[in-house]
Amino acid sequence: MTNPSKVFYKGQYKDFIVFTENDDIVDKYFKDSTIPLVDVVGTFKVFTTESGRGVEGVIHEASKQDLENEFGNGAKDDSIIEKILKEGQNKSNTNINKNSYNSTNDSYTGRF
Repeated sequence: MTNPSKVFYKGQYKDFIVFTENDDIVDKYFKDSTIPLVDVVGTFKVFTTESGRGVEGVIHEASKQDLENEFGNGAKDDSIIEKILKEGQNKSNTNINKNSYNSTNDSYTGRF
């Protein structure tokens, strides 16, 4: 089983991210028209970073205005997601669903 990944799309005004279930399903989706888009993406939403550029950092759901500015008025979510999947870059080596916490003080018990 492969891990979830994200697909990065460098837009003219902002950059966008779509999360996928795994690396292989995107390729299969474009080869096999019977695979529903909902089985390809992890969540049926488009995200952008807080700064609007790049793939790393704090992300949040892209606003309707951001999507309209980049993809045109009336663009449907499924067509936007398909465009991002088709023209974006797979960033499968990113740390999705991997906890990497470092302890800063193991001896601290919370008592004074």
